Amino acid sequence: MPDDDDTYDDDDEDDVTGGTGSAGRAASPFYTGSEGEEVPAFIANSRRRPQAADVLKNPVKFVGDVRRAIPSGASRSIDQKVRDVVVPCNRQDPAIRTLSGEQLRAKTVEFRRRLKGGKETLDDILVEAFVVVREAARRELNMRHFDVQLVGGALLHEGCICEMATGEGKTLTSTLPAYLNALTGKGVHIVTVNDYLARRDGEWMGRVHRSLGLTVGIVQNEMDEKERRAAYDADITYVTNQEVGFDYLRDNMAPNAEALVMKRLPNFAIVDEVDSVLVDEGKSPLLITGPAPEAEGELQKHTVASGVASQMKEGLDFTVDRKEKTADLTERGMMVAEQLLGVDDVWDSWDPWGRYVLLALKAKELYLRDTHYLVREGQVMIVDESTGRVQPNRRWSDNIHQAVEAKEGVEIKHENTTVASISYQCLFKLYRKLSGMTGTAQTESEELFYTYNLNVITVPTHRPNLRVDRPHAMFRSASARWNAVADLVVSCHWEGRPVLVGTTSVENSEYLSMLLSEYRWESQDGRKVLGVPHKLLNARPNLAAKEAEIVAQAGRAHAVTIATNMAGRGTDIVLGGNAPGLARLYLERLLLPKLSKGTAEADEAIEDNPMALVVMRTKTEGVVQAAVGLAFMTARADAAIPVSPESVFALVAAAVDYAEQISRGGVVAAAAEKLAADQEAAIGGPNPVVNSLRHAAVELLQDCEVQCKSEAELVRNEGGLQVIGTALHESRRIDKQLRGRAGRQGDPGSSIFCLSMEDDLMTVYCPGWASMSVWDWSGLDESTPLYSTVVDSQLETIQASIEDFHGTHRANTYETDRIIDGQRDAIYNVRRKVLLDGQQPLRTRLIRYIEWVVDDACERGAVHGATSIESWDIDEILRDLRTIFASRKDQWRNESGRAPGVFPHYLPGVTAAGIKQSLLDKSAMPPQMPMPNLEANPEIVQAAIQGVEVVDMTPRLDPAKVTDTEPEAAEECVAARVEARMFAVKGAASLEEVGRRGYNAGDARLLRTYLSEAAIALYLDRYSRLNQRYARTDLEAVERVWVLRAIDERWQRHLVEMQVLKNSVQIRAFGQLDPMEEYRVDGARAFVDMVGEMRRTTVAHVFFFVGSAVEPMMDFEEQEREQMTEKETKEMAEMDAVKSHEEAKMGIPGRVPIADFFDTTENEDFDTTEDPERVLVENARAAKRVLAKQRELIAEERDAGNADGGRGGE
Repeated sequence: MPDDDDTYDDDDEDDVTGGTGSAGRAASPFYTGSEGEEVPAFIANSRRRPQAADVLKNPVKFVGDVRRAIPSGASRSIDQKVRDVVVPCNRQDPAIRTLSGEQLRAKTVEFRRRLKGGKETLDDILVEAFVVVREAARRELNMRHFDVQLVGGALLHEGCICEMATGEGKTLTSTLPAYLNALTGKGVHIVTVNDYLARRDGEWMGRVHRSLGLTVGIVQNEMDEKERRAAYDADITYVTNQEVGFDYLRDNMAPNAEALVMKRLPNFAIVDEVDSVLVDEGKSPLLITGPAPEAEGELQKHTVASGVASQMKEGLDFTVDRKEKTADLTERGMMVAEQLLGVDDVWDSWDPWGRYVLLALKAKELYLRDTHYLVREGQVMIVDESTGRVQPNRRWSDNIHQAVEAKEGVEIKHENTTVASISYQCLFKLYRKLSGMTGTAQTESEELFYTYNLNVITVPTHRPNLRVDRPHAMFRSASARWNAVADLVVSCHWEGRPVLVGTTSVENSEYLSMLLSEYRWESQDGRKVLGVPHKLLNARPNLAAKEAEIVAQAGRAHAVTIATNMAGRGTDIVLGGNAPGLARLYLERLLLPKLSKGTAEADEAIEDNPMALVVMRTKTEGVVQAAVGLAFMTARADAAIPVSPESVFALVAAAVDYAEQISRGGVVAAAAEKLAADQEAAIGGPNPVVNSLRHAAVELLQDCEVQCKSEAELVRNEGGLQVIGTALHESRRIDKQLRGRAGRQGDPGSSIFCLSMEDDLMTVYCPGWASMSVWDWSGLDESTPLYSTVVDSQLETIQASIEDFHGTHRANTYETDRIIDGQRDAIYNVRRKVLLDGQQPLRTRLIRYIEWVVDDACERGAVHGATSIESWDIDEILRDLRTIFASRKDQWRNESGRAPGVFPHYLPGVTAAGIKQSLLDKSAMPPQMPMPNLEANPEIVQAAIQGVEVVDMTPRLDPAKVTDTEPEAAEECVAARVEARMFAVKGAASLEEVGRRGYNAGDARLLRTYLSEAAIALYLDRYSRLNQRYARTDLEAVERVWVLRAIDERWQRHLVEMQVLKNSVQIRAFGQLDPMEEYRVDGARAFVDMVGEMRRTTVAHVFFFVGSAVEPMMDFEEQEREQMTEKETKEMAEMDAVKSHEEAKMGIPGRVPIADFFDTTENEDFDTTEDPERVLVENARAAKRVLAKQRELIAEERDAGNADGGRGGE
């Protein structure tokens, strides 16, 4: 059976249902019902009924009992769930047990049919669905949901966070709302913190869902697109928070619809360890990065700066604020740095070394090896401070990672630029409904409600908590603390109690391991012993891989486990150990030395391990030895030795899983035997090795279960698991999680934290405490700890302030990302529509883009109904539009800084003067030059554009027309567009309305319509010509790629600009401005500019693509070089070099002044030396205008693919 906090036994069935004795029955004042109605045990135990005798005897106790008997807040929610869910479920339970497996499975079909009928909702069938899942879990897993788990499942379905103590069965609880919400067919995501838990829970709990006819998917890091797509298409998907976040971002970078893996919109997520995911991980957003160009010598500067930093001394040359994680050079430090670097000024604007020196100092003092990171295989790998796990694919930003790599002397990798990003706050708010479960969330309940609108409700425990939490023990020095911890570990080990020691870093865990290995003590039989047998668990790769195995056996008698505070989270510590895990470990230690000789796993299996010993019957020992011998002889006969350790692990796991199912009996055992028979039939007969190992595993598991039960009784009698914390974490939640490892399911246990005045928490946040030593004036020995409620209270206050500090940082991250969230949603929605909505909506969007580009050009050219036609800058409008609706060669000329050609493809033969004169004369607009038929060669079309009269000497009777393939070119479609553009104001306008819009409003609309229809006709003509030579599906696919490329390029550049803006607005606080408001307004201005440029770029890309119909050639540069003189070639090379240098500068975040990114012309209309109040009013108005413009653009992009008209304008 997998190791987890959901392992229950049917022996406790009376406890599960609330009991049948007097303790389990009581009159309920909380819900209507007859006197004597059954109340769950956890309610009866937690609500002491007031006793009349206590009124005089103990009035304080009486008042407390009365207060607790009246439900309020969370307890009222619990009582409601007991009344509406638990009691009805228990009443229906006997009837559901009579159903066969097929009848139980048919319930899923029935539920879906009822939901589709529309008369019932999920809430209406909740009780029936929960009863079905409860029964399926009893049959498939030999587990039956406790009443508290039914309450938890109902709260999760409502979208709450359930705080359930360790061991209360959160994983099993999640099956209830997951099944219920999966009935809608919209998908359910169960989000976990790592791949191991996702795989384990998906395989384990997935048996319940599969038995009821649902599909279950599991997403793992190494999966390809096809596997991920299948997993997300399942009814229920088990996935990690990082995978679902990165898959969302990758989907919004997909080049085609086939590359999408999450085709359904986020519906319902249940987040396991929700505090770790939504709070701890919420400090930094998810980023997908791409390579960014580095300035010459950039990486080398990190190496040089690291050497300089290594020679500088804290306090003299620099100061460090470890709370804010910052470093600053002193005056002396700047002089030292300048001497070592051989420069005149470390802050020289042309060659700034100061930034690199500060980064090197931060890497030296604030980022510590074996605490914040590990060096593995020549790479710096971050260690998560909350979980203690390595995060191999993450890198610190702002060049910190490069500085740490320089410090460690490993290969320095280039800084990347952001390609896509999203915070966890914005990611999980995409779900229609969100819920979560954890053992510790109350301390963060305010933040969780504010950010995610999630209420935290504490669910009562199934049995009373018997854990004893002792006060903190404060030592003067770290060495005294470590010695005391070693003494306490040896004392518990001598008694037979298991011990779990939590540390805050790899370095501390290894130091304590060394201390215990050298500890001399005397055993109960009087022997002198060197070293305490123990297991070490930290982020080292050889240890982290065995995390679940080590933690699962941490509850055995005499076991000592040293781990980081959060190691093994999700795997419960069962007193006496885990019998299936012990059986696996024993068989692996026998098989590996024989089958995988010479491997590291085989060498480790030979080592002495007291925790792997099993007391076996003679029969079991014979069966096990026979199975091992048969496996060895078979492998040797087949010349298969050495067998890979992975194959051995898989062979043993399959055998123990089979034994586990056989031990459950009933339908589970029958199903296991049937599966074994089917496997034999598939391979053509029995496999002797597999069968012998299965038989050995069945016998061995029985002995392991007896031994584990015996050890569990011994451990309970000795006081249960002892948890020892060696330092306080910055978050109280982490400390509570460590304490929560003891006292599972009513088991005894105890916890204590041994601290020292030299801990980081004390030196960083309470530096004065270390100097005011109580030991000096009190006469206490240095090895004597200080116990004080005052100290405990003060430490809790410090932790609360640190949590507030980090909470503010997370809030800033969320507020910052929320500003860009609406922009991201708009762009991602556009992108998804381009991918999925087909060609016709894309064509409609492109036509709208053409019209909007024309409108923007006309606005810049002062085209308005209230101004005279003579003032309209039609020359500039035409020049602007001809750079967008340009031929391929003209686009190349424009990008390379050359003058455009004299024969434009857009409105060939038409001049600005001719257009203006037509408007003044109120005559017809200049006609466009007629084009040759669609079958004409590209050279003929180019000649026609240049004014050559083309005569078709062999005209066809029925020549191909643009309208044959492009319906948008039909007269009725053109007329509809013209009407929408020309007559945006319906009905007879009043004189007042005409005056407001201007007497030239009709001419303004005419000009815009004329220019946009000319561009649309050019686009349709070129597309139709391409359609004569290529398949339309291919053309549509290529056109879509060009559109996506334009969107992606501009959006990625926008992300870089927003990052630069975020860094720059902080300085505006010195001008009494709110940086966040400044970021919001300037971010909106940047988005407005980005959307305008995205539309221009999209249209330009599309015209470049369709331009291949008349200009199939691409290498215009080579063509031009052949026609150039030597002098011209040299001048062009110099110009290209300058252009490349400028592009390189543009590609590096922070290299371009923020003024270059954002248009500030809106603020140029007033003088900042005027009245400050007027300046503030004008700024507020400008901010209001730009925010309104952003909302308008988002709405336009949302509706751009619809066919109901375009944007008009005067």
